[in-house]
Amino acid sequence: MNRLEEINNKGRATIVKTIRQFSLTTCLFSGISAIFYLILRMYQPAIIVSIIGLLFLLIYYFNKKNKHTIARIIAIFATNLGVLLFSTNLGFNTGFYLYLFASPQLIYLLFKLRQKKLVYICIGINLLTFLIIFLIDWYKLIKPQELTTNVISLLYSLNFGLSLILSFILVAIFAKNNKVYIDLLKEANLELEEQQDVLKNEIQEKNQVNIELQKSIKEKDVLLAEVHHRVKNNLAVVAGLLDLQNVFVKEKAISDILKDSKNRIKSIALLHEKLYVHKDLDKINVEEYINELIYFIKLSYQQKNINIQIETAIESIHLSMETALPFSLLVNELVTNSYKHAFLGKENGSINIDFKTEGEFLTFKYKDDGVGFDFDEKLKTDSIGTNLINAFASQLNGEFINNTKLGIGCEMILRFTEITE
Repeated sequence: MNRLEEINNKGRATIVKTIRQFSLTTCLFSGISAIFYLILRMYQPAIIVSIIGLLFLLIYYFNKKNKHTIARIIAIFATNLGVLLFSTNLGFNTGFYLYLFASPQLIYLLFKLRQKKLVYICIGINLLTFLIIFLIDWYKLIKPQELTTNVISLLYSLNFGLSLILSFILVAIFAKNNKVYIDLLKEANLELEEQQDVLKNEIQEKNQVNIELQKSIKEKDVLLAEVHHRVKNNLAVVAGLLDLQNVFVKEKAISDILKDSKNRIKSIALLHEKLYVHKDLDKINVEEYINELIYFIKLSYQQKNINIQIETAIESIHLSMETALPFSLLVNELVTNSYKHAFLGKENGSINIDFKTEGEFLTFKYKDDGVGFDFDEKLKTDSIGTNLINAFASQLNGEFINNTKLGIGCEMILRFTEITE
């Protein structure tokens, strides 16, 4: 329960308590009035006032049972019924209709100010009651008891005074209840202001912490970007040293090994370059990376007498560094092996690379129309390229399907998920 509901409940409890007290007071007053009328041998007014007293006793009962709506309806009904019966029985000039002028105060006591529809209905009922009493008296529709002029004057004065006193009492009760409600609201407002001050201080502290965290994150991003930049530069130096060493190597086999090693280093350096250039220190754009890697390998191994077409269908997928590193080395080995061995003795060749998302898996398909080879037999030899392909596929911890056969080209499929620490 929030504070506003608590205040509303306390306000309703105060009003209900007041209505109970008013109901009991009315019952007591009705009893005294009944005795007064009996002494004067005015039996019909005694019966009427007794009925009114019983109705207000019923109001007290329903309030006790928390049936407040029924109690309020009975209060409006009892008030109008009493005025109507007394006025028709004793005559319009006795002034019982004056109690209707105290009814608006009673209505505002029974109902909340925002319940405008109910308030208007009740006021309308009071006006209708007054109109009925007036018309009955004007057209003499019901003959009242014959009373002396002195009795009529006494009753009018009594009713005028009591209705006026009742109006003041109801206004005082309404003001008192309203003050209780206002005091509760003020108390709640003070508590809310205190809570607001506490929250304001907490927000300021959190904002300061956030500023410091953002500053720290920015500094770490700058440092991490610098690390990637330096790693890329260092790898470029290593690749340059291998190129320099290759100048002085006479044996072709050793030269090819140095060239392959340089390209593997280049593929790793390209990863760090992507992270540094795009300021995305967590993810690699696979499409951009593969296209640049293919271009780099093509420049390194393209043979003038062979026309190789490479077609790619790569979705916009971003990989973490942990996944991108073995994946990039795998792609490097596949494309390099195709350029070096797949199209020997051929004038044309094609390579197809597909990479897409299938549910929770990433599916990579590589195919060329080269001469093909026996993958399992190659694994048993000292072929470093084939063993690296198998190793990188295993490192990605996915489903590796190898359809490469001698004479029908290379076809490999790898389904995997991102590597998580």
